[in-house]
Amino acid sequence: MSDATGEASHAERVTSIDYRLSGFRIPPRSWDAQLIDELLLDGDADAGSGDPPSPNSSSALFLPKTSCNVFLSTALDFHLRSMGTKRLVVAGVVTDQCVATAVQTAADLGYLVTLAEDACAATSPERHEAALRTLRGFARVRSTGEVVAELGRAGTKKVASEMR
Repeated sequence: MSDATGEASHAERVTSIDYRLSGFRIPPRSWDAQLIDELLLDGDADAGSGDPPSPNSSSALFLPKTSCNVFLSTALDFHLRSMGTKRLVVAGVVTDQCVATAVQTAADLGYLVTLAEDACAATSPERHEAALRTLRGFARVRSTGEVVAELGRAGTKKVASEMR
């Protein structure tokens, strides 16, 4: 990926070694970089339009990451703290790489982390399970059903307290 002078390309300079070795380099605007409309929040201007979501969407925060650690290669921590966020639910791929790094870093930064175990995947069931065992030291590990039920209960309590 170097040019004729031996200089590294921009993609090489901003992409971590982990990403290069794992083949995670996904070019912007490629098919793999698109979001699924159903993942966008209700009321988002782009939802259901058939067009790819844009960084100008009112309900979406786009933070393209260039390394395994979302906290090091984006301003995620800044945005979360600006919103007063204290608790995180983490899901994603690859459980024993990017997900594990996000969970561990979030815990080190003081967030209360819940890992949705069935909303993560690794390259093998063995690697996934090994990562989950390790991550129990950094986060609560729950099923998505348990997370949804907890969020429902928390929402009900918030509504009830606001009505007082």
